[in-house]
Amino acid sequence: MTSLNRFATNYTLFVKTYSKITLVCPNPTTVLTEQERSQSKENMYENILLVDKQGYETCTYNDSNKFHRRLKKCDSPLTLDYYDIVFTVYSPEPNGLTFKTGKEYYLISKFSDVF
Repeated sequence: MTSLNRFATNYTLFVKTYSKITLVCPNPTTVLTEQERSQSKENMYENILLVDKQGYETCTYNDSNKFHRRLKKCDSPLTLDYYDIVFTVYSPEPNGLTFKTGKEYYLISKFSDVF
């Protein structure tokens, strides 16, 4: 049996409106498990992406898909960096991030220094 991503971990969160989560970019100080060898900083470039269900199931991102959106580009692996998501139904910013009550949303993280 093979897996699309041997490091993949799936989580389901049930959140209420105005809940907040903080996503932390990869950083040597945030790797909490013991490693056989140290992580190179080149392996710590990540993109946190909001995708549709198909993008989640195939772990793909397509910037021409209107449901896909890059939320954060983690491109400074030696700096502590993070992204907060607040689950609101309205955003004062044009094209701001909003969430409809009862709808499912999918996040993936993909390694890339070119997005």
